[in-house]
Amino acid sequence: MKTKRNRSISLVTICVFQFFLFSLILLLLYMFINYQINRRLENAFPSMTTLLEYQDELIYDTYYQIPIHRYADCDFVIYGEKGNVLYSTSKKIRNQLSSDDLMFIADYYGDTFYSYSAGIDQATQKKRAYISLYQVDEDDTLSFIDECVLDENYQIIEGNLFGDRTSLTQQEVNLIKGYYDPDTNIEKYEYLNINDEQRTLVFVSPHINETSYERVLNDANQLWLYAIPVIFIIIVIQSFFFSKRVKNAIRQLDEAIVSYQDGDIVVVDEKRMPLEFKRTLENFSDLRDHLEEAKREKDRLYKEKQQLIVDISHDLKTPLTVIQGYAKAFMDGKIDEKKVEKYMTVIMNKTQLAADLLNTLFDYVQMDHPGYQAKLEKADLGEFVKAFLAGKYSEIEDKGCMLEVEIEDKKIMYSFDKKLMTRLLDNLLGNALRYNPKGTVIYVSLVDSEKEIMIRVADNGTGIPEEIAEKAFEPFVTGSSARTSGSGSGLGLSIVKKIVELHHGHIELLLGEKTPYATEIKITLFK
Repeated sequence: MKTKRNRSISLVTICVFQFFLFSLILLLLYMFINYQINRRLENAFPSMTTLLEYQDELIYDTYYQIPIHRYADCDFVIYGEKGNVLYSTSKKIRNQLSSDDLMFIADYYGDTFYSYSAGIDQATQKKRAYISLYQVDEDDTLSFIDECVLDENYQIIEGNLFGDRTSLTQQEVNLIKGYYDPDTNIEKYEYLNINDEQRTLVFVSPHINETSYERVLNDANQLWLYAIPVIFIIIVIQSFFFSKRVKNAIRQLDEAIVSYQDGDIVVVDEKRMPLEFKRTLENFSDLRDHLEEAKREKDRLYKEKQQLIVDISHDLKTPLTVIQGYAKAFMDGKIDEKKVEKYMTVIMNKTQLAADLLNTLFDYVQMDHPGYQAKLEKADLGEFVKAFLAGKYSEIEDKGCMLEVEIEDKKIMYSFDKKLMTRLLDNLLGNALRYNPKGTVIYVSLVDSEKEIMIRVADNGTGIPEEIAEKAFEPFVTGSSARTSGSGSGLGLSIVKKIVELHHGHIELLLGEKTPYATEIKITLFK
């Protein structure tokens, strides 16, 4: 293969410039559409922050210049130093609120706030409401000030939080909760005007729920309908120029490769040949060898998985053969009455073994389905793990192993599927017991932090071979001893990984310098 020495061009440089240009156009269009959508969303769901953007109008008492009409279903009212109404955007809010209600409304920048909760008094079995007042100190610590207890009619039965008052109204309770009515929120903001006169701004805005948000979002997203034709045209133009450039660059290379395969000598014009493709012709033979090697590796893995399926089939055939033989012996009346219970126990154990193997395969296939969902319920994960390990203690002793547990002595609340979590722990503990010798110490820890829960299952046993560890979480991967004995299906850790992913977590296998143990499985569950 001969070449003409000329100055080459760079296809990457040309393509990068072209992509950059068209991508910049798409980015600007995308940013413009998003800006318009965000603007519509902000106008649909304003907050006190939105209103405080008009600081000049508030400070100079020019409230009428605030464009409240831009924000649907929003109102505000301004109170003076003596509690008199200086301005309101509607008669409704002027008539239904008074200066006496201000004490119940949360302050946007205030250092005190109410906490409201309701429940059943265990002693009287009656409904009770609990209102507490807290203060945030300068060092951001939370201090309790006072509290009171209300009955179901909002009569104050305990506490002096509201002085001599004996009851609260429904509206006052709603204000404490932050509601003006079921569909709107309410909050206040105290400030000084240009003359250092006290002002109190009360702002009422729509309550955000899933339905209202989706409705507004769908309306805002209609903007994309106008942008789609423009985007389509840009993509078509970009594809045309890119396709033309690539075809021109590859044509000579394709001709050279075909000729090279036929053993012909071709003349390649380097001026027309892209700079990036110079070594491609030289490396073509190596590439072909690598592809052949990859094909052989793929065939090897396929045969290996087929063999594992055969092993599982063999594991199923063995107990079924025993069951069939004993069942026939019962039918032929060849079983001694003294051995009936023994044989029935064998049949039961073999049935359970076959069922476990089938359930393992079924569970993996079921969890691998995109539509499968875990049945999550909030519970104390720490107590759950403790109870599981307590139930496994005798099995661990029978195997001649030891267990070290480190779980924080507090409630660790988390939403999880108890059945799947049991399966996860059972698989991890089962692996540690199955593949390690007597005297192995199994270490289980559970650590709760602000954003995540960390579960570690480790041991100081024989460890996992490096060639297995690299693919430990892939299906149908197991150790050689497990393969020959039929004691492992190769799906244990794959099922564990699926369970972790169903709980929106992350799992990893730590070996060598990454852990002080021979083997460590680290599971991170995000809150």
